[in-house]
Amino acid sequence: MEMQPYQDEIDLKELGKKVVKVTQNNKKRFTTLLIICLGLSGLYLAKQMIWPKYKSEFVVKSFHIRMDQMKSVEDLINNSIQSELYQDKTLEKLIIQNDLRKISIQEIKPDITSLDKDDKTKFYRFEFLHQSKPKPTSIIDFDSIVSKIKLVYANNNDILEGKQRAFEAFTEIDSLVEIAKLAGQEFKQRANPNGNMMVMNDLYQSLGGLLNQKNALKKEYMNYKDENLLYIASPVVQSKKLQNPFIIPLIGLAIWALLCVLIIGFELVFKDIE
Repeated sequence: MEMQPYQDEIDLKELGKKVVKVTQNNKKRFTTLLIICLGLSGLYLAKQMIWPKYKSEFVVKSFHIRMDQMKSVEDLINNSIQSELYQDKTLEKLIIQNDLRKISIQEIKPDITSLDKDDKTKFYRFEFLHQSKPKPTSIIDFDSIVSKIKLVYANNNDILEGKQRAFEAFTEIDSLVEIAKLAGQEFKQRANPNGNMMVMNDLYQSLGGLLNQKNALKKEYMNYKDENLLYIASPVVQSKKLQNPFIIPLIGLAIWALLCVLIIGFELVFKDIE
């Protein structure tokens, strides 16, 4: 018995004919949509060219401030912009004088990986969006807002506790280093110059290990200092936000193509095409 072809099998040739038919029937509609999409894209492009927005960005460095804490700063500033209710004079000056419209903070990875496996340095990109061109003094304002953030988190419980732990550990290891130095000098004076070299080597190695721990703890404690808690680690770069203006008409064309596909699909499914 011969196999009968499925009746619901899609005939691509017939489908192509229907698509062409629908396209021809909607030629005026598609042309109108194209004019509207390109017209709106052109108006938006003209607006961006005549009244451009500006962007300022820089990188800050921190050893102990986390991303969730930075997120709180971002939300605070953006809420102040939207509500026009400012927490203090520093924030008010930053927003009003620089015509600020939005801030974005993102954690970034450095291009060069640190050789120190225990390095916990964090880098954040601060991006400010302005309605008008920033004034030359805006760099000073950015520095003041970073200083303000630094002072706020200098009194954070986690920071204070970490700072105290690092100080106590540094003080303790410093005492051990001094004791080890005195013990080594006393042993060296009493020891036979021709003997006990193995013991002296062990003492020097132990002292070297203590000194390395002391330096590491000193670095950690210094990173908790207010001036090192958060600071700008790159130049402030200012530019127009609209960097690729020709992508706007392409987006308009993409929206027009999507609308055409939806219209064609709708008519193929819900209308009889002869």
